[in-house]
Order: sequence, then structure tokens, then C-alpha cells
Amino acid sequence: MSTEETTTEAPYTNQQIAENTVKELSANELTKELQRLLDEVDYRKREAALAKERATQATSRYSNLYSSVEEFLKEHVKDEQVSIDDLKELAEELNIELTKSIKVTFTVKCEYEFNVPLDFDEEDITDGDFTVRISSDISDEDVEETSESYEIEDFEVEDND
Repeated sequence: MSTEETTTEAPYTNQQIAENTVKELSANELTKELQRLLDEVDYRKREAALAKERATQATSRYSNLYSSVEEFLKEHVKDEQVSIDDLKELAEELNIELTKSIKVTFTVKCEYEFNVPLDFDEEDITDGDFTVRISSDISDEDVEETSESYEIEDFEVEDND
């Protein structure tokens, strides 16, 4: 018994097939085929651009809808038209934070007393020489501080002696 060794090789490479096909086409047929391929590339580019535009529009519509639903939920929480638990559950499903912004305003009067040399000029002290630090000790983990500001009003320096 003899065993024959057979190998399976492709008789032609893709390059060879392309070269043989090009050789078999006339110049007119080759020009038509190239134009067909270029037209197909243009068609695919237009289709991709249209798909991108549709995706952009869909994203924009989703974003607008999301904002509308978020605003709707917040308004109904304020108006107490729907139970807060139902709205919280819906907001959680939609991954919407139900928060509101509140502003706290209060007046702080500060008084400092200094011992200074007799020749010290009180006019050299300005409100820029002082730093005001106000912090919140609200312990609720759901409360987030978003901004702070302060204004120094009625700044005066007077001689106590």
C-alpha cells in the first residue's frame, strides 16, 4: 500500500485572479467596472452619512425627552400631584436625580479687636485683610453643596480709644 501525499493549495491568489480578470476585460468594460465600484463607494458614504445624521437626531430627541420627563417629575413632586414614592421609583428606573436647588441667605456680623502700635494707621486695614469661611454641617448624604458666595458689607474700622 502506498500513501500519496496530497496538498490542497489554492490554484490562484486573489491578486492573480484580479490580474487575470483585468486582462480579460476590455478598456471600456474596465472603465465601466471601475465607475460602478466608485459609484458604490459614493453610495456607501452617503448611506453612512445618513445613518450618522439619523443617530444624531435620535440622540437629540432622546435628550430632549429625557429633559422633559425630568422636568415633569420635578414639577409633580413640587405640586404633590403624584406620590413622591411613585415618582422616586420612576425616576430611579430612568436614572434621573430628583433634586431641587435651595438658597440659604443669612447675615453674619463679625467683630475683631486688635492691639496695634500707637502709630498704626487704621486706614491700612481693608476687607481684603480678612477671610470669611462658612461651611455647612448638614449630615444628610443626599445633600450636595453646589455653590457658595459671600459679600462683605458695611466694613468699618474705628479707634476704640
